[in-house]
Amino acid sequence: MFAGAFSCFSKHGILLIYIVHQSVGESLLIHKTVGDSVELPGPSHLQEFGVTSVVWKYGKRYVAEYYSDVKYLPGSPLEGRLEMNSKNFCLTVKDLKLQDSGTFFVTGEWAKGQIPTKTFTLKVHEPVSNVVIIDKVQLLANQSCSVQMMCNSSGSSILNYTWKRGNETFRGNQQMQFHLSPAEGPINLTCNASNIVSEKSTSTTVICSTATVPPGSLVSISLFRVLCGLLVVSPFLLVSIILMLKYCRAEGLCSTVKSPEETLQCDDVIKQTESSL
Repeated sequence: MFAGAFSCFSKHGILLIYIVHQSVGESLLIHKTVGDSVELPGPSHLQEFGVTSVVWKYGKRYVAEYYSDVKYLPGSPLEGRLEMNSKNFCLTVKDLKLQDSGTFFVTGEWAKGQIPTKTFTLKVHEPVSNVVIIDKVQLLANQSCSVQMMCNSSGSSILNYTWKRGNETFRGNQQMQFHLSPAEGPINLTCNASNIVSEKSTSTTVICSTATVPPGSLVSISLFRVLCGLLVVSPFLLVSIILMLKYCRAEGLCSTVKSPEETLQCDDVIKQTESSL
């Protein structure tokens, strides 16, 4: 029964089709990608009995018909992208768009009466693209790291996410959080984003280092570098620098936390600056 129906797909192949039997005829669910073409099979298995008419309907609108020849009906959102085969009555929809998702019906008449209606539900999806991993590694007081991962990707369809960490696989979550110790070394993580028509992956490496800047230190280090840079480059701003440093100290922003290259504390800068006036 299905030999004629599936012959229509021989040119382009079937991506994913689920077949459901219904009392009124056949129903097929078809998934396709934006930009693809889809061929919907007509009642070709009845061709030998003499099909006299075939009509195709998209939603509530008739879009194509065959009596003695093929005719496309105007006003359809698919206008200009349809092609109906006059021998097996397949209907091809070209250059698929997201809004083409919908239901198609085909029926007609043959020598013995009405042709049973076939129903096709078409779902058009965007391909997955631009998969990006955003990571945040934070050094904790116990010298281990808290690692937070986020996987982002484009595609309007519902996406499924799978994480791989070494030989472990974690499914279903867009985010991933775990703890890492310096002894574990570099860890490779891969995020796979997929929908029913496509998938895409990207990888990154995270490491826990005791050199990782703990929360709150970034402000102190950055401020220290700015102030010291201004002191060297522009002596005319000494007064302003003194005021800024005193504000820094008063607000508790000055810290003895330094990078390995910096050994001068904020208090030292204040003393040297004041003595130069």
